[in-house]
Amino acid sequence: MLIIQKTFVDVSGDLIAGILLSKIVSLFANKNTTTIKGELAVARLRKSWWDEIRISPKQYDRAIKLLQELGIVRVVNHMQEGKKIKIPHIFLNTEKLEKHVREAIEQIREDTV
Repeated sequence: MLIIQKTFVDVSGDLIAGILLSKIVSLFANKNTTTIKGELAVARLRKSWWDEIRISPKQYDRAIKLLQELGIVRVVNHMQEGKKIKIPHIFLNTEKLEKHVREAIEQIREDTV
């Protein structure tokens, strides 16, 4: 079960990107990661996201682009061990994520005053 973080929707400015970010953070928190050159990453084919959070490859492309533009994630295609295709590996920039979350929370506070 995935818990959608409303703040991640606020951070990204997009519902689908917020859902994707919620899942990415959940995967990192639950240590469902792989290590590439000493960095933790989530490795998933674009089409795999449908099974996990019901977003299409096209929705994934748009959402991941938004998250990359914010500097929250970096995506690098790597060969997975035993696979003959390159698989996107998503690296999470926790410092940028924390910065954007703080800004979103501050904006919410200002809007409610």
